[in-house]
Amino acid sequence: MILNGFVRNLESMYKTEYKEWNDVGLALDEPFMKASVINNIMMLHTVHGVDISDMCTKGQLISKKWLRDNFPENELVNSPHVLICGGWYGMNAAVLSDKFSGNYSITSIDIDKNTVDRGNALNAEMFREGRYCSLYADMNGYDYRWTDLVINTSCEHVKNLSEWFKQIEDGTMVILQSNNNHSINDHVNCVNSPEELLSQCPLNECLYQGILSLPDYERFMVIGFK
Repeated sequence: MILNGFVRNLESMYKTEYKEWNDVGLALDEPFMKASVINNIMMLHTVHGVDISDMCTKGQLISKKWLRDNFPENELVNSPHVLICGGWYGMNAAVLSDKFSGNYSITSIDIDKNTVDRGNALNAEMFREGRYCSLYADMNGYDYRWTDLVINTSCEHVKNLSEWFKQIEDGTMVILQSNNNHSINDHVNCVNSPEELLSQCPLNECLYQGILSLPDYERFMVIGFK
């Protein structure tokens, strides 16, 4: 039933917000949701017994498609080291991997120990190639040196976001998302606009800022260089 819901969410995306897509079959061919990724998601659920319902909601999927559509790949260095904070099960890595050139590496960190094996399983191909690794680590106090791109699409979960942001090296490319969904207890630092997000995480150069309107709330994204 959960997997059927996952497919329905994809189908709904294609037939409403993203009308240029015709049917669910294209999901298997679109780089956004490669067949191998869908297969790994299904394996997480059917083989490992992971509840994938939260990671496969329509809001989660559209938010990642939005990130991918606006990713400034021409601004990123060749062979980047990418750090994903609050990476959960590694879906951002899965949908963005083909945007990185050369001998890239992706590290996804999360304070939930259960995400490590699951993130490595979701990105099994990259993990086997040595291009991806999920780690149990706190984004606060992490060593951000030698990182070319920092992605945090869970800023609403970070209480002292400004203090966290100060730890990132100047000149680093960052992609940040937050939202105004105050109804979730774990959302301890919601914002009401991309400008408010930028006030907590000021960028030296802003490449993109925008709003994604969802039925019950709005998501905000900023991309640029610290």
